[in-house]
Amino acid sequence: MPNDVQPFLDLLEPIAADVVAPAAARIDATGEYPRAALHALGEAGVLGLSSAQDVGGLGLGQRAAALVIERLGRECASTAMVVAMHYAAAAVIEAHGPRAVRHAIAAGRHVSTLAFSEAGARSPFWAPLSTAAPVAGNGHVKLDAKKSWITSAGEADSYVWSSKPLRLRAPAPSGWCRRRPADCASSLRSADWACAATPPARSRLRAYWLKRPPCWAPMAKVST
Repeated sequence: MPNDVQPFLDLLEPIAADVVAPAAARIDATGEYPRAALHALGEAGVLGLSSAQDVGGLGLGQRAAALVIERLGRECASTAMVVAMHYAAAAVIEAHGPRAVRHAIAAGRHVSTLAFSEAGARSPFWAPLSTAAPVAGNGHVKLDAKKSWITSAGEADSYVWSSKPLRLRAPAPSGWCRRRPADCASSLRSADWACAATPPARSRLRAYWLKRPPCWAPMAKVST
């Protein structure tokens, strides 16, 4: 094990034993979000362990993230899954996302997740049916999707989503997208998204089966 990882795992140990473990049975029984655990992990810097040091993260990479998930999973599989999806989404944002959001993740103030699985796709990630298209005249992107399974849905601060390639009728707009509360449905089944920054034209993060610009979207609580 790398020398820079072990001290961090030692820091994680009391959180796993004293915060995660005592709540595990209740979380499994009720399905509640492990909010206390995520708060403690954020305060300790665990949520930003793979963020770059230049934005305040620890820069420890995905091996360290896997060790954290393994340790949390010994106490609570639900908490481990929430953190695993956060790390997966944070890797995309770290590579292509706005610097302000990267800072927030590194500081433990921002939890992200993946919004890939779709109704009717008959596969978890790699066969998106949803479409995204630029909105004429304003540089925004509209996502038309029925996402069927999202870890931390309604709790995460942002979502990295997949869709078919943009239907371009004009020069490609930004691919990082911010949700507009005025245009959102209370369900995650449909929403409008407005661009916030400009990433590279195509993602090369093949581990995520993305051959289109990934998008992030902070959660907005809205009424019907």
